[in-house]
Amino acid sequence: MKCWTEKAPLYGKNTDNEILEFIDQHITCSIPDPYKSPELYDLVMKYQVHTCTASCMRPIFLKNNMIHKCRYGFPREPSNKTTMNTLEETVLSRKKG
Repeated sequence: MKCWTEKAPLYGKNTDNEILEFIDQHITCSIPDPYKSPELYDLVMKYQVHTCTASCMRPIFLKNNMIHKCRYGFPREPSNKTTMNTLEETVLSRKKG
């Protein structure tokens, strides 16, 4: 997600801790209540929640059994803290090597 906001700390100018503190103060992640905000709930579930399909499921052979696992690593465990990737991690994660 990209966000533009005034007075935000800048990557490369401010420290990682300053950036993470700003993110924690201004950004949240939760699934809206379907009864209080049905339209927002529908949008989040449609566009921001991964649903595995045949294109992301890959077969993995464990011993004599074949299982299917999402190539994007879903479902993922929720994180208790905000983290940032380095520029190198971001670029390298797009293409192996």
